Amino acid sequence: MRFLLMLLMMGSSPVWAESPQQPLAVYATDNGSVPPEYHWEWRAEILPDGAWHLTYCKGYEETAPGCVGVSGTADAATVEAILQAARDSGLADRPALESEEVMVGGGLTRGRVMLEGRVVDLPSSPRKADVARVNAVLAAIAAAIPAEAIAEAEARAVGPAE
Repeated sequence: MRFLLMLLMMGSSPVWAESPQQPLAVYATDNGSVPPEYHWEWRAEILPDGAWHLTYCKGYEETAPGCVGVSGTADAATVEAILQAARDSGLADRPALESEEVMVGGGLTRGRVMLEGRVVDLPSSPRKADVARVNAVLAAIAAAIPAEAIAEAEARAVGPAE
């Protein structure tokens, strides 16, 4: 549960505690509130130099073996695509507002980008008028994390039923 709270707060993870760089982008997703044997969540942080770290957890776990990490590096073009998507979205000047509709069930995907010293929040349930802008930036961040890395972390994480 503490891990979920951390994801919601979108604070920096301990992985980067020793790095002088703050994350340029954060992407977090989960499959909602389900029984532990079915639950998964992952979070990726991308530094300005393209270095990224993914933490994948099963069953509400917060440490190994339920949580595992995978790291890599995104190329400069991918990092620039994240920044350009954030610029193009206009979210730095006109932030996305949360939906007034109460979301029931299902997973959440959210994120954050540091754009020229400003935080661009990417809420999990933006109002309808902001959905496309938020999703465009989330897609750019997600593109930086290879599907193979997510699959590797998923395969290595040990859930409560395994």
